[in-house]
Amino acid sequence: MSAVSYHISNLLEKMTSTDKDFRFMATNDLMLELQKDSIKLDEDSERKVVSMLLRLLEDKNGEVQNLAVKCLAPLVSKVKEPQVEAMVDTLCSNMTSDKEQLRDISSIGLKAVIAELPLSSSGLTLTASVCKKITSQLIGALGKQEDVSVQLEALDILSDMLGRLSGALVSFHSSLLSSLLPQLTSPRMAVRKRSILALGHLVPCCSPALFSQLTEHLLTELGKAPPTSMTRTYIQCLATVSRQGGHRVGEHLEKLIPMVVKFTSVEDDELREYCFQAFEAFIHKCPKEMSPHVATVTQLCLKFMTFDPNYNCDDGEEEEEDTMDIEDGLDEESDDEYSDDDDMSWKVRRSALKCLEALISTRRDLLLSFYSSICPALMTRFREREENVRADVFAAFSTLLRQTRMGSSHHGLILAGSDPGASREEEPAVSLLKKQVLLPAVLACVEDTFYKITSEALLVTQQLVRVMRPQGETATAGRFDPKPFVKEVFSATMKRLKATDIDQEVKERAISCMGYTVCHLGDHLGAELQGVLAIFLERLKNEITRLTAVRTITLISASSLKIDLSSILPEALSVLGSFLRKNQRALKLGTLACLTALVTHHAPSIKPAALEPVLNELPPLVDESDMHVSQVSITLLTCMAKVCPSSLAKISSSVLPGVFRLIHSPLLQGGALVAILDFLQALVLSKASNLGYSQLLKSLTEPFQSSKSSADSSVLHRQSYHSVARCVAALSSASPKDSPGTVSSLIQQVKNPGSSESARVLALLCLGEVGRSGSLGGSKEVQGVILEAFSSTSEEVKTAASCALGSMAVGSLNEYLPFLLKEISAQQRRQYLLLHSLKEVISGCPASSLSPHVESIWALLFQHCECPEEGTRNLVAECLGKLTFVNPAQLLPRLRQQLKAGSALARSTVVTAIKFTIVDHPAPIDSLLKDCIGDFLKTLQDDDINVRRVALVMFNSAAHNKPSLIRGLLGKVLPHLYKETQIRKDLIREVEMGPFKHTVDDGLDVRKAAFECMYTLLDSCLEGLDVLQFLDHVEEGLKDHYDIRMLTFLMLARLVSLCPAAVLQRLDRLVEPLKATCTTKVKAGSVKQEFEKQEELRRSAMRAVAALLAVPEVERSPSMADFANQIRSNADMASIYQSVQGGEGGGVGPTESMDLS
Repeated sequence: MSAVSYHISNLLEKMTSTDKDFRFMATNDLMLELQKDSIKLDEDSERKVVSMLLRLLEDKNGEVQNLAVKCLAPLVSKVKEPQVEAMVDTLCSNMTSDKEQLRDISSIGLKAVIAELPLSSSGLTLTASVCKKITSQLIGALGKQEDVSVQLEALDILSDMLGRLSGALVSFHSSLLSSLLPQLTSPRMAVRKRSILALGHLVPCCSPALFSQLTEHLLTELGKAPPTSMTRTYIQCLATVSRQGGHRVGEHLEKLIPMVVKFTSVEDDELREYCFQAFEAFIHKCPKEMSPHVATVTQLCLKFMTFDPNYNCDDGEEEEEDTMDIEDGLDEESDDEYSDDDDMSWKVRRSALKCLEALISTRRDLLLSFYSSICPALMTRFREREENVRADVFAAFSTLLRQTRMGSSHHGLILAGSDPGASREEEPAVSLLKKQVLLPAVLACVEDTFYKITSEALLVTQQLVRVMRPQGETATAGRFDPKPFVKEVFSATMKRLKATDIDQEVKERAISCMGYTVCHLGDHLGAELQGVLAIFLERLKNEITRLTAVRTITLISASSLKIDLSSILPEALSVLGSFLRKNQRALKLGTLACLTALVTHHAPSIKPAALEPVLNELPPLVDESDMHVSQVSITLLTCMAKVCPSSLAKISSSVLPGVFRLIHSPLLQGGALVAILDFLQALVLSKASNLGYSQLLKSLTEPFQSSKSSADSSVLHRQSYHSVARCVAALSSASPKDSPGTVSSLIQQVKNPGSSESARVLALLCLGEVGRSGSLGGSKEVQGVILEAFSSTSEEVKTAASCALGSMAVGSLNEYLPFLLKEISAQQRRQYLLLHSLKEVISGCPASSLSPHVESIWALLFQHCECPEEGTRNLVAECLGKLTFVNPAQLLPRLRQQLKAGSALARSTVVTAIKFTIVDHPAPIDSLLKDCIGDFLKTLQDDDINVRRVALVMFNSAAHNKPSLIRGLLGKVLPHLYKETQIRKDLIREVEMGPFKHTVDDGLDVRKAAFECMYTLLDSCLEGLDVLQFLDHVEEGLKDHYDIRMLTFLMLARLVSLCPAAVLQRLDRLVEPLKATCTTKVKAGSVKQEFEKQEELRRSAMRAVAALLAVPEVERSPSMADFANQIRSNADMASIYQSVQGGEGGGVGPTESMDLS
């Protein structure tokens, strides 16, 4: 006998002791043993342990019973199937025992066993047979009408089993439904409620036929006008079924809604509550099918959200009356009918409000009508007497405001695109202010004792101040006059601003709120203003409030009211200068913005000496380690150079070296570069000593003059060439008298054979940028220099020459454009470089300048639109697309005509040109494009595969940048798009490469383009897609080429987050390709790239699996549960799963969702 068996035998012997303490300790020791993973029992030990534990369930000592039942759960995975079945048989028999304590303990045991039954494929046989035994016995127990407690326990266990193992009980679904439905008519409320719960767990996995049977049964029973208690049960069941059954209830709504509406008129509060819960479930799960009934449900919600028969309050006139007066005025008959103790009307009001909230959150398209109908009704309920219901009023109102915020950008676009003369809708906040409804209530909250309410009220007051009088708006006829409100707002805010013994959050909000009051209404404050500014200065010196004070002073200094800050300026500048030394980035940025605003708007009040402490702190801030801080610092220096040039006399040794290091940095671009250009121009114009043109120019170009090998000069990044070129051009435009000398020097640099490559590249780019600014003069020599550079052996020099020629032509169109067009026609070998120059011209010139030259450029481009070289064709297409912006009304129809006239190459060029007319910001061409884009999308049916590919790329660009162009055409376009996702065998060919045969798929690029379009449509046009049809093609893509599979895994993860219900419907078909990818191994001897590709595929597939497993209902699918268990049990897959989850431990489960942003 093994040591384990011997130890177990000893424990079993002690369990038969007459001493309850011996039995307790032995059972406890057995429980600890069973919890060890290493324990292995032989067949005899298994049988004895199970038999003993089942006997101990009937022990006279309750503590021993409790320990015995705790041993059953770990035992399920340690013993063989016959022993588990024996346990279940005994537990089920005990369920029908006359002893209540035994029934209860056996019920707990059964639940523990069910919780431990395996979900993996290896354990499904055991699970199915155990479920079969339990189910058949529980169905029998349900028939015991004489013993309610047995029924309740049976229903409880059934609910647990269906919740966890519904997939394994598919064969029992029909008999379970037949057993559960009669329980809905039980005289006991508890039985009915637990039956509803069990039906709720049955619904997600049952077949459509069973779902229809259940729904029809409920409809039939409700149609018989049963007693109110029964009606409540059926309506409650309907709500539960709708919540769990999701979209499937949609097809029955036409019959259900009128019936539920009818029952709201029955005088029963609980029934009404359940009716509104059913409406809420319908709205959440079937928003589309509910559309015809929205008006009806809204009216019912508005009616019953005020339903309070026990409380008589006249909304119109009695609003201000004391509660006691209202109670005194109650009708005596009403007192007889209702009492506060059994008043359930608050439940009706709460359920109506929750239903309203569901409507608001799902129907953003009806937002404007909600503002006219629901918003006023909700506001009148802010004084709701029941605290729970009042919380729901505020929750519904918050949802309305959130939806407004989410829709505001869309609303703004509509207004922006409409007729400027059209009347704009009034801000809801202004409307409420005019009615004098909002402000008194908000200001009363500012006085509240609870800091959170005070803080939020100050934030609302701040927003109201901005709405009362937007910046730059003066008091004119018809405008809203804020004067009557100023005193109230100021007094309430000032009280909080002065207080020092208040919460930090309230302090900050009070400073900010008063800042907005001074900024927008400062001219109404009079003598109070200086006192407020003095408090701001105090708050600026306080470490706790300094950041908020800095932002507030920034706001006030930039105010259009020109607030006089002279009383606090000297001291404020000194304090702000010290902040630049602090190690808090937000404080540094805020301080720099504040100083810039002060120097810009209050320069006459600032003495140069006051800026000394600020200037001393700036050099360390100009560094590439933080580009944004550098940009803001240089902007401040520029402002100083413009308004206080004398203060910059000493900066050449301090700030300038850092500025030049920044210019030569590869990271410099965008806003920081523009700030430096402005600064250099301001320096030259300021005429400050030792900061002249020539010194600045020398410092800029010195690093490029080295004649060492190009390998040594490669430390200078390409971006720094462009940055320096723009700086040289900025200096030239600021000092026109020095410009000709600079141009001559640059030309010599290009011509000089002894110049290093870096010097020649820089000189060419500088010539281009100087030419762009119009400072080049009429130098004919430049054209020859550029053409000579095109013949250079260096690709860098040729590219720089191309870029320079385009930039020069932008600055002097009439002089350089004819020359450029002539060269494009004459120089076939240089055509690509010259087309780059032309693209630069079209991109950089305003439409008015290009108009006279459009015809000549258009003709030239169409001469080259059939070039066999795809790179050249794409350049021509880009030029055509950008040229169309000059005169879209005339040029867009000409592009459309070329679709019919040209060859396949010409058609592909035209379609690509349309891609370049679709930009991500509003443009005048948009309305014209919308009318004709359908014609260009017809090329999706073109015979030429390359034309179809570029048409898909163009469609993808439209879906991404301007989805409004193609939304109305989806019905026509999608069939052709889906057609291109199919693998076509006629496009697959074999190519012999020596002794090897290589398969080439000519349709791969087109399929890839089609799947890319599908991915884009998920984000931009989801509402126009039939998701189930879409999923059919995603399913095909999961079995396609590597690139396409990578895309479809991403798509699947995105679909899970956007429409999980549809994915769950297709789950069983999607699991197989995912499983195939995750389990595929690369053949031994394959190259390293094959291993890497397969590993990336597996990781991508696992991300999709992780997204699926984050959906709560997903493991109810047997195939998905099986796959999840396979991942758990396979170390390799479990490790990939954990790495894509980003977690260290834990198994597979819906704990984390995937970040796809």
